[in-house]
Amino acid sequence: VTRTGEGGPSSDEDRLLRPALVGWVLLLGVAVVLTAVTHLLWGDLRLRIAASPALVVGEALVVVLLIALIMIVGRYRRNADRRRLRRQIQEEARMQHRHFLRRLDHELKNPLTAVRAAVADSGVDPAEVRAVSMDATSCTVVCLDGEDEVVRPAILWMDVRSVEEAEEVHATGDPALRLCGQGPVSAEWGLPKALWVKKNEPEAFARTATICDETDWLVHRLTGRWTMSVSHAAGKYFYDEEYGGWPVSLYRRLDALDILERYPMRITQVGDVVGPLLPDVAREFGLPEGVAVVEGGIDAYMGAIGLGVAAPGRLALITGSSHVITGQLAEPVYTKGLWGSYTNATVPGYYTIDGGQVSTGVLVEWFLKNLAGASRAEAAQTGENIYDILTREAGRVPIGCDGLLSLDHFQGNRAPHFDGRSRGMFWGLTLHHTEAHMFRAILEGICFGTEAIFEAMRAQGVPVEEIIVSGGATKNRLWLQMHADVSNVPLILT
Repeated sequence: VTRTGEGGPSSDEDRLLRPALVGWVLLLGVAVVLTAVTHLLWGDLRLRIAASPALVVGEALVVVLLIALIMIVGRYRRNADRRRLRRQIQEEARMQHRHFLRRLDHELKNPLTAVRAAVADSGVDPAEVRAVSMDATSCTVVCLDGEDEVVRPAILWMDVRSVEEAEEVHATGDPALRLCGQGPVSAEWGLPKALWVKKNEPEAFARTATICDETDWLVHRLTGRWTMSVSHAAGKYFYDEEYGGWPVSLYRRLDALDILERYPMRITQVGDVVGPLLPDVAREFGLPEGVAVVEGGIDAYMGAIGLGVAAPGRLALITGSSHVITGQLAEPVYTKGLWGSYTNATVPGYYTIDGGQVSTGVLVEWFLKNLAGASRAEAAQTGENIYDILTREAGRVPIGCDGLLSLDHFQGNRAPHFDGRSRGMFWGLTLHHTEAHMFRAILEGICFGTEAIFEAMRAQGVPVEEIIVSGGATKNRLWLQMHADVSNVPLILT
């Protein structure tokens, strides 16, 4: 209730008082009229009034009391129904809130932990926090129903099951293919994965109301609002603001307009404020209500901003499960062997160019888990980290690994070949080779894969002179030195 001035209502009772008085006056008037009509029908009203006016008034009051009693009983029943409905609504709201918190705890467990830890470690007063943002692996495709419940497990960025669908996209020859180096199209991208769901899981697709990327889902969970970051839309779904936005012709040729209509239609720029944190989310994060959620994007692109690669002249080498080489251009370049140029995908006003390798850190991890038995046994015996053991021994192996080569295409090739069917290998194995030879061969193979991407960039006039590196590989000096030697460029750590 709000005041409208000195004479305005100040409470619910004030607002209901005058209507109630008017109602009782009307009720009395109705009773008098009913009494008069009754006596007109049953006898001479004037004679009754003249003989006993008090009797007529009493009869009218009896009628009033009867009507009032009926109204009171009816009102009591209505109020009882309202109270019962209110309790039901409150209980449903409590159940929904408990369900929301359970989902929040399950779905946002890692972000919750990260935000709380970041605030605690920083020593910043939570009341001083004004905004949060995020990035996520891409392209990780999420399918949700009309109630925003997950229809099927998300298809991870490194999943290349949609090779056939990627080939279908390439076969269209649509002009939008300029964004993926004119093809072949990577099976990592969002459109091939969405096509795979439509073709292979038609029931799941029929139940799907929203198809989005991981960051978009996170933003929705934090704000309740559906958006799609231009970083994902441009980088993985063929959206291009410079060419009118969504390439409808491409989706029509693939009979995929029903996929396009499932994307969030509000495209937001990196850095846009989407909305405030939902109150429940804010409380779980330990942050005040009203904290703004700012649009993020693809993890590597946002990482490049953190490395200072936010304008032309530098390249970022983001290492992790995969390698990503990305930079900003003042003018777009569309060429075979490279992804992009993506309009505004990282920094508004620039074009993002991208090349990467699918299997780098994840390949190292696979080797350590499956083929490094001797080093694992030594680590168990000495307590030394298995990664440190293998790195030390690999440093003693001569360059070239005594003739052993490794190809890093264990999950296909992203750039410069865009071949989801290509597979990794060891070539030249002999009985002379050890775990250390194989480990070094993996590192060398990855470094030559990175150099192939640099060569594609140099061919288009992109300067490959200042490389800013981040990620897990920066902890391994041997690996970094290999990168610098193979590509003959200095690597800069922040």
